[in-house]
Amino acid sequence: MKVKKGLLFILMSFSSFLVVIIYMRNTNLGNSFFNLFVNIPHYDKIGHFTLMGILAFLAVISITPLLPYSTSKSSLLVLVGVLFLIAIEECSQIFVVTRTFSLADFFCDFLGVTNFGLMGYSLVAKGQQTKKLVRM
Repeated sequence: MKVKKGLLFILMSFSSFLVVIIYMRNTNLGNSFFNLFVNIPHYDKIGHFTLMGILAFLAVISITPLLPYSTSKSSLLVLVGVLFLIAIEECSQIFVVTRTFSLADFFCDFLGVTNFGLMGYSLVAKGQQTKKLVRM
């Protein structure tokens, strides 16, 4: 159970980090920080892909083992939940003056969630197989 609590703590910490980034973007507090990345081509899309992907990966590896369903069903439920929250955040940008809603950003979010989520699923499924083999 310690490993699961540790993973949940990491997930919550990373989620808090994302909330701070979103707040900084919404209020223009982090312009000097975000300007560090302006010279990187497509930094915004890379950021969406990577950050939302890491969120999905952490969510799958920390929440999926806690659910009473099969690994594949649990992972799918977790990923749908993550995508739902991301969609809400992305759509909320329509109402924030300092932000712009972008389907391209959401598409990069989707790609990140899908790719990293599959990696998380593979890791959890492999762990489940190992547990079954050890029990035999």
